[in-house]
Amino acid sequence: MSTTRFILDSSVCVDLLNGGILELTFALPFEFLIPDVIVADELIDPTMDQLIALGVKVMALSSEGVEYVVTVSKRYTKPSRADLFALACSKELGCCLLSEDNALRKAATREKIDVHGTLWILDELIRRDLLSTTNALSALEMMISKRSWFPRGEIDKRRTKWGKED
Repeated sequence: MSTTRFILDSSVCVDLLNGGILELTFALPFEFLIPDVIVADELIDPTMDQLIALGVKVMALSSEGVEYVVTVSKRYTKPSRADLFALACSKELGCCLLSEDNALRKAATREKIDVHGTLWILDELIRRDLLSTTNALSALEMMISKRSWFPRGEIDKRRTKWGKED
């Protein structure tokens, strides 16, 4: 699996926007792609134009990828059709999926697709000295206040660690 390309799901885009770190995220040395179906069907804020301006590439699936979506939609009924397009894009390109959608993350794991989420992005921003732990904690709290959901243990772990650093 490629570790330099990532497929974005709308849930992560919304979290990053809500945390005030959308632009900063795209300073990471990665290539970010988003399925055209997500842009058309799910994403309102941030807009497609915002994401493209930040360097995100909009991706259309091949016909084989669309067939894969049809196949996996019978196996996984909880992720939305747009989410399954993100899964298929990750499969087609052999790259990691970035999502906070629990049903999509479970499907990705079952399909042997690497998956990370918003907390991983925060960790990467800190690791690469693009974001201080204080600002990461602030971004996390803003996301939570705007109804982003993360596993309680992961939140507590970061609150403890980031509250002591800087």
